[in-house]
Amino acid sequence: MVRAPYFVLEGREVTALADHGAIERHLEPIDVQDSVYRLFDAAGTEIGLSVVKGRVKVGNPIGNDPDLLTQALRTYLAAVGREWGIDVAHVTQADLATVVAAFKGKIHGAPRGGKT
Repeated sequence: MVRAPYFVLEGREVTALADHGAIERHLEPIDVQDSVYRLFDAAGTEIGLSVVKGRVKVGNPIGNDPDLLTQALRTYLAAVGREWGIDVAHVTQADLATVVAAFKGKIHGAPRGGKT
């Protein structure tokens, strides 16, 4: 079972998205076709992406790599943490749940107030 929020990894960049609709609106079909993105849920489950009739579609889980997601989020938060008002030293060793929580208020497509 997949859990929001969702995280799109694009190189060293990370975008947090609230739901499948936000994912499908945010991602570019050409980049999905070129395998530019990797999509994970909040538990580290990787989710497939495809393009159908020119539109991005979220697929099924294709793997589980919470360690990869944890490290990607730590690295990203270390880069933007000061700007976001986050204790960077704290997140560089934090577990997955903690780094996911650090994205609160930064999730695209979330209802006002940052809830998912």
